[in-house]
Amino acid sequence: MFRLSGCQSLCLNNTFLSILLLFVLVIFIQKNSMAYTQSQNPKLVKELRKEIEQELKRVQKEVYSNPEIVISQNKIIRAKFKGKLSPFDYATLIRMGAWSYINTNSYELALDKIEEINQLERPKNNSFDWTIYNTKGIIYWHLGQGEESLKYHLLAYQYIKDKPEHLSNRVFSESNLGYTFVQLGFYEQALPYLERVLTHFLKKDDQPRLAVAYNNLGEALFYLNKVDEAFVLHQKSLAIRIKHKLDFHASYSYHNLGLIHLKRKDYPSATKNLLKAIKLRVDSNYVRGVSESKLALAKVYLATNRHGILREILLDIIYEAKEHNQLEFLSKAHLLQSEFFQTLGQYNNALNAYKQYHSTLENVQLKKTDNQLVKYINKSSTIEKEVNILQLQKENEIQRLETDNQRQKANIVYTAGTVIVVLLSIFLWMLHLRRRKILLINNNLSMTLRDLKATQSKLIESEKMAGLGTLTAGIAHEINNPVNFTHVSLHNLREKHAQLFVYLKELAGGEEADEVVISSFTRKFKELDVISDTAEQGTSRIKAIVKDLNMFTRMDEAVKKNITLIEPIESTINLIETEYKNITFRAELDSKPKLECYPSRLSQVLMNVLINACHAINERIIGEPGHEGVIEISMESKDECVCIKITDNGCGMDEATKNCIYEPFFTTKDVGVGTGLGMAITFAIIKEHQGRIDVDSVLGEGTKLSIYLPS
Repeated sequence: MFRLSGCQSLCLNNTFLSILLLFVLVIFIQKNSMAYTQSQNPKLVKELRKEIEQELKRVQKEVYSNPEIVISQNKIIRAKFKGKLSPFDYATLIRMGAWSYINTNSYELALDKIEEINQLERPKNNSFDWTIYNTKGIIYWHLGQGEESLKYHLLAYQYIKDKPEHLSNRVFSESNLGYTFVQLGFYEQALPYLERVLTHFLKKDDQPRLAVAYNNLGEALFYLNKVDEAFVLHQKSLAIRIKHKLDFHASYSYHNLGLIHLKRKDYPSATKNLLKAIKLRVDSNYVRGVSESKLALAKVYLATNRHGILREILLDIIYEAKEHNQLEFLSKAHLLQSEFFQTLGQYNNALNAYKQYHSTLENVQLKKTDNQLVKYINKSSTIEKEVNILQLQKENEIQRLETDNQRQKANIVYTAGTVIVVLLSIFLWMLHLRRRKILLINNNLSMTLRDLKATQSKLIESEKMAGLGTLTAGIAHEINNPVNFTHVSLHNLREKHAQLFVYLKELAGGEEADEVVISSFTRKFKELDVISDTAEQGTSRIKAIVKDLNMFTRMDEAVKKNITLIEPIESTINLIETEYKNITFRAELDSKPKLECYPSRLSQVLMNVLINACHAINERIIGEPGHEGVIEISMESKDECVCIKITDNGCGMDEATKNCIYEPFFTTKDVGVGTGLGMAITFAIIKEHQGRIDVDSVLGEGTKLSIYLPS
């Protein structure tokens, strides 16, 4: 047998190892050479980018139609293009994954998914933070958490509003902000955003987005009682969605058209549209939307007395709402159930349903009376005004540059015109006229900018007053709930009294009962009637307080109304008396004078003036203990106008103070007590009503303020 020596065996092993290493090295160089060639070939790079974009668009279409497979499709794309996807591609895959969870009602998974973007490398000019904020705002809206939704949409808008390179994202943020305001019930605040979005998409060739803009603005106008305008917008939205086969989004149009027909009492059309909306939303597994449309359909059945099917659909809504923790729809269903039982005369069932409504309402997360929510609304208004002022500053800068440019041209022409004296004279005269005109325009713009800056804080304060009105209206609503509860209970109690009296009388022997016993029964039941009367007086007092709050806080600023002037005066006095019990209010009012005005704004004027009078009296009481504060309110008609006179015996004012009371931010109160905007707002409201204010005041004696309004 042929045997190798140790040295020969070692040499062969080394040779084999060298060949193996050389083979691996060749494969490695070839592979990297191909990758390098591919990366350096623009055509191959372009084809690869096109293939990636096509795959992303294909999966994007599945987000709404077939969301269950999106996650698996994402994994396939990651594996197929491993090492070739950009951070923007990964962010798109994460966003589509989050949306697939949203469309399958897996909202907690959606929140976890969108957070994965924070793990990506951040390239230049990215909008990853906007994507996170915007998607979270949408998720929290689906969860019914209005405050959180508005919070993240505001963060998204603040992040993107000053970045012109991301204009499309800014438009989406404005659309989401406006729609969130609509869902929360702040329709006036929603209008500026939704109108700008519609204007944007009317100039673009993006029909699906235009349909969304029509739909969102239509919802805001509907709740502002502009039903005809809303109807036109929803019809346009539905036509686009049908044309482009956007079945899921068409459900929104059918739902909103159903609400309009319900408001118009066209119940057959309302039923037809709402049933279409329910079918499309069931097919798309849109649970929240199904409950919303079924609730609207239940209102149609209640109005048309279809009691059998109404009972079934209410039980169905309550079951679905409990299963999916939809507290908002659960509370609305119980309230509608209470109304249904009342129409049937089943007061005990109505009372039980109302109790369930009230207990559920306390846990609803989508509340419009939340202090933090009002803070976000004021913040939104501030952002809006800052954007307007920045825009005006830019326009003013452009105008200044144009003026500087004209001056430079004038200098050049003046130097060249020394050769031709006649042409120089004519040209300089024309240039002089033009410069004067430009400088006049520039000065006007500068004055406008200063005025806007001076009134910005005043406008913000007005928004806060609107927010305060919303809070007060909510409080009045919450007070009204126990009043209604008490009324129903008193009604049942009186019926039980009568039944119990008859029952006891029968036990005592009926008509042959002892008169002493019957007399004793009668006396005891009269005592119960006295207690019931006392309870009714208490609820009547609560109703009066709620009525006064509603008189002061009703949101009707946009429409003038013809009212009896005594109503807002008495309501305002009733509200203030509860706070300043040490002051006597004497009112001599005429019930005849009527006035066409904005009632809520006029109530704000009376509130500002009377509170100032109370503060003046309390200031005098501090210096003169024992002083009895009195405010006298009178009213008279004079020379086609109505005069309201308010006189107090407070500390009064000197001439210097009286001359400054209408200036914004002027105040005699301590820091933190007053803003200095009360009388400035009062003066603006009276001027808006084409009226005037006269003030007579003596320092140390008191003040008389006369408000003249055209009748």
